[in-house]
Amino acid sequence: MNGVEAARELKQLMPATPLLMFTTYNDSHLTHEALAVGVDAVAAKSDGTEALVSDIRQLFTASTEPWKSADLSKWRFFASV
Repeated sequence: MNGVEAARELKQLMPATPLLMFTTYNDSHLTHEALAVGVDAVAAKSDGTEALVSDIRQLFTASTEPWKSADLSKWRFFASV
């Protein structure tokens, strides 16, 4: 499963949740494909940390806390150490 496929599934399960794709690839085809499946923003790793932080702030400033209504019981969350 690639990032676009994962984004499609996430948006189907939690459509109101803001989704930012953080990618190594900086190409317009990937961006258009990601936006078409419901990704709210695409950030390229090559743009750097400050741009990513700015994108995250903009994304969550625009949202209205949709995660409070999301059914997270279907998901397992993993943290890398």
